[in-house]
Amino acid sequence: MPHSHGLLRPCFIPEEPIRKLRSFHRLREDHLSMATAHLLHMQRALDLMNVRLHHVLSQLHGVSGLRVIEAILAGQRDPAVLAALCEAQVLNKKKKEVLQSLEGDWQEHHLFALRQALEAYRFYQGQIAACDAQIEALLRTLNTDRPPQAPKPGQKVKLVRHNAPVIANLHGELLTLAGGRDASLLPGISPLGWMKLTAELGPDLSAFADEHHFAAWCGLVPQRHQSGRRQRRQPRPKTAVGQIFREAVPSLAKSKHLALGGFYRRVKGRRGTAVAVVATARKLAVLFSHAMTRGLDYVERGLAAYEAAYRAQSARHLRKMATRLGFTLQPKTA
Repeated sequence: MPHSHGLLRPCFIPEEPIRKLRSFHRLREDHLSMATAHLLHMQRALDLMNVRLHHVLSQLHGVSGLRVIEAILAGQRDPAVLAALCEAQVLNKKKKEVLQSLEGDWQEHHLFALRQALEAYRFYQGQIAACDAQIEALLRTLNTDRPPQAPKPGQKVKLVRHNAPVIANLHGELLTLAGGRDASLLPGISPLGWMKLTAELGPDLSAFADEHHFAAWCGLVPQRHQSGRRQRRQPRPKTAVGQIFREAVPSLAKSKHLALGGFYRRVKGRRGTAVAVVATARKLAVLFSHAMTRGLDYVERGLAAYEAAYRAQSARHLRKMATRLGFTLQPKTA
């Protein structure tokens, strides 16, 4: 048998409670994708009625957008009355655009489609809330025999703006489960992202030999196959954990002060966006592995320190090349 002779590679299988948590999390992600589909159905129904509210508001499923949709389905057609349902900060900035976007052609069959989409969206929001309740109960069960952990004095817990789970003290529960090792200190990792990683991996990463093996398992390093003198590239495995790290990269790319943001832009200038996303996600995976295995606190030195270190590295490389070619480098005077 192959398994009796060590011919099969071992795979990472978390413990049973973590597998339950993973099941609830993945079910929650499925409900989110279905809710997003019905949100698109609402937008299509509004487009067919020539209502462009979702082009004015940043989120149709926000407080203002849902109020307006519910009023439309209740029979309200006056643009001024509908616009008054929006939040004050929306009206202060773009009241004229909101009024213009609410002048539509109210046809019954499109209103029926809008009602169906809203009801389906509400249904999946209830399903997501039920998954959040199961995740919260399971986290409390896992932390029953663990000493409670709290953030460091003065530490600000990151806020989750989109699709935030309705779980009381989510950051504290994850911190207790991890034994005080706080992964949310890493840039780009919010409590929601940390919850996703915990659901996929659990708090124990000792199954991986080091951070390099962990990054390879995540599918964030090049895959090569060599037989004799022949080498060929293999496609990277598409793992759920690797996707979580890749999803954290866009927020890093927009930052003007983080070192990882500078690294992303430098790689993007040389190799393109796709390579830069994977390279930055790999660095983030290595930092996560360090934080969860060694308990190292991530210290953000900032973009200036990163640029200075990169400049010093480039200068060393130039001096080495000049020495090899028999030249001497002289610094440019002011």
